[in-house]
Amino acid sequence: CLRTRWRVDGEVIDLVNVHLLHDSCNLESASATPSRYAVERGAMLRRVTEEAGLTDSGFGLVFGDFNFRLDLKDVAEAHPMDVQVTSSSSVNASVGTDH
Repeated sequence: CLRTRWRVDGEVIDLVNVHLLHDSCNLESASATPSRYAVERGAMLRRVTEEAGLTDSGFGLVFGDFNFRLDLKDVAEAHPMDVQVTSSSSVNASVGTDH
C-alpha cells in the first residue's frame, strides 16, 4: 500500500495504491464460495481504507491491483466440463519418463 496526500486549491486529495493478495491455489479457491482468498482480500481492502483515513479527507481514490477473481466454485458448477483433476506431484512424476 502506498499513500500520498495532495493539496490542490485548498482541497485535500488522498491517493492510495494497493496490491492485494492473489489466489495462490486455484483448487482451494474452487472449494468454497466465497474463497478464503476473497474473504482475506475484502478484509485487507477494508483495513487499507480505514488506516488511510480516507473518510477524514475531502476526496480519496483507491487504485491498483485488487486481484479480483471470478467465483471459481460457482463458475465450475455452472459450466461443468469432463476434466480430470491431477495433482502437480503426479504430473511432475510423469515428466521425462517413457510410457
